[in-house]
Amino acid sequence: MGAIQLILTICLYIISIVLSLLLAITSRKFRDESIRMPLALHLVLAIFTVIFAFTFPGQPISEYLMLFAVCSGLSLSVWALKNQYLSLPVKLYLGAYLLTIGLFFMVSFLIILYNKWQLWNLQRRTAVQPDCKLLFGGTAKHDKNTGSSHQI
Repeated sequence: MGAIQLILTICLYIISIVLSLLLAITSRKFRDESIRMPLALHLVLAIFTVIFAFTFPGQPISEYLMLFAVCSGLSLSVWALKNQYLSLPVKLYLGAYLLTIGLFFMVSFLIILYNKWQLWNLQRRTAVQPDCKLLFGGTAKHDKNTGSSHQI
C-alpha cells in the first residue's frame, strides 16, 4: 500500500465515522424503512468484495471494494442500531463494524508506540556503539563530549 492509498484510507474512514455520527443524530427524522436502499448498497459492496478477494487476490480493486464496504458498514451501523425496522441479526452484523473504531485507535496507538520505541532504540544504540554506519556508506565516529557524529 502506497502513501496515497494510506492517506485515502484514513480520510475515508474518518469521513465514515463523521457520517455515522451525523446519521445517529438525524436518524429519528427518517422513516424506519428508508434504511433499505443504503443497506442493499452495502450488501452488494460486501458481496462483490468477497467475490473479488477470492477471484483476484492482491488486486487493487478488491482493496478498494473492501474499503468502501467497511466504510459503508460503519456509516450505517449506528443508524441500524437505532432502527426498529431491522431484525436482530442485521443489527449485530452492522454493529460489528463499530468494533473497527477501537481497532483503528489501537493500531494508531501501536504505530506511535513502535516509532517511539525505534527512536529510543536508535538513541540507545548510538550512545553505546561509538562507530556506526552512515546511511549512504562510510562510517561515523560518535563524539561523547558534544553528542554529535562526524564522518571519517
